[in-house]
Amino acid sequence: MLRLPQAPLSFTARSLTCAACQEQFTVAEAFMKQNHEQPEQRAPGTKWDITDQWDSTHGNAWREPLVNGPARHPLPVTADKTDLPLDVARSLDLFDTTVNCPRCFADNRNWLQLAYKPTKPHKRLWARFLRFPLSMMVSGAAIFLAVLVLWLGMNFNLVQTVFLTITIVLTAWLTTKAMNGSGWAQREYAYRRPFMSKPNLWQRIPPILRAGLPILPLTLLVVPIFVFVLIPLSFDVLRWLLAASAAAPPSVDLDREFLRAWLFLVGGVWTIVYFSAFVETDGFVKHLVEVLPPPVFTSVAKMTPVAIRDAEHALRFQEGNGIIPQIQWMFVERLSDGGIKLIGLHREEFMGDEIPDKVRAHRYTIETDIWCRIVKTSIQDVTVPPSIQLQQFWREIMDINSLFARQVS
Repeated sequence: MLRLPQAPLSFTARSLTCAACQEQFTVAEAFMKQNHEQPEQRAPGTKWDITDQWDSTHGNAWREPLVNGPARHPLPVTADKTDLPLDVARSLDLFDTTVNCPRCFADNRNWLQLAYKPTKPHKRLWARFLRFPLSMMVSGAAIFLAVLVLWLGMNFNLVQTVFLTITIVLTAWLTTKAMNGSGWAQREYAYRRPFMSKPNLWQRIPPILRAGLPILPLTLLVVPIFVFVLIPLSFDVLRWLLAASAAAPPSVDLDREFLRAWLFLVGGVWTIVYFSAFVETDGFVKHLVEVLPPPVFTSVAKMTPVAIRDAEHALRFQEGNGIIPQIQWMFVERLSDGGIKLIGLHREEFMGDEIPDKVRAHRYTIETDIWCRIVKTSIQDVTVPPSIQLQQFWREIMDINSLFARQVS
């Protein structure tokens, strides 16, 4: 069997999605010992191995925590930073660096802190409690009271009691998790709502409210109907079909008291958790609006340069050295879906003794989505009047030529 070498020694990287334009870019890279185990590229018993070199590389390698853009500059130093100038070594300990998006240049420092801290799994639950304390406490209190009423105040069999307890816990947990997790969608909705063209009834409902709504019919109606009606009825039908006598027709004997308790406890827990989660998540969204840069689609002035830069990358392969800087952008408008449409002209240079009425040109049309991603480009050959700049330049050249001719004569 062919034995392949291990993956090459490389830095591990962390990416971030821009809070303004949804561009994904690398924010940090370094060696992580957990991601690079001891190499075993030689068979056992081989005299030469690279374990020492591997350990030395891991112990002494370091790289700048952040360099935006495609260029990455490695900076290997020793652990005590003795190879660096004193001022550089001191500044490295601060790790105070910008986190600007290379596409729209938005400041993502606050978003980086909110998105990736804490990173340890056992601390995330505590961080969630600190971020949404009201929802967590109200959910716990609602579960405790509902279960207490069920076990002490209701006289149901063990199966009914356990099943209803599990449903109460799941209702509170799913509702809290769904609504607290809809903060990012709610922030985007708050900015995007003015640009929606003819939204339907479901789209008019804010994402916070939408996140918790499907849980109510699921746990309040679908689960009890499926468990206490459809499943028993299916077994009765099966027994009736297999029975020799045509007299035991299938029927379902519903415990109305248990179903009323189900509706009261599950519905009550959902209502309490729903409104508490809405209040707290809405406050968290307002905090996001205060500390994060607004999405790029909130302003046509922000979208235009981003779209032009993307168009330069998209059209560079067709035009060689890049034609975008020479295009005169004539028109920009907001599309119905929130994107923009750009129209620009690239006129041909003309030579002669007179200014022509029309010159040949390329008409560039660029359409983007709401995040300024290019969805359509087209290039057309047209004839248009010469630009004012070219006319002025031509007149200056002609004036210089006339002056030179008079001086010579």
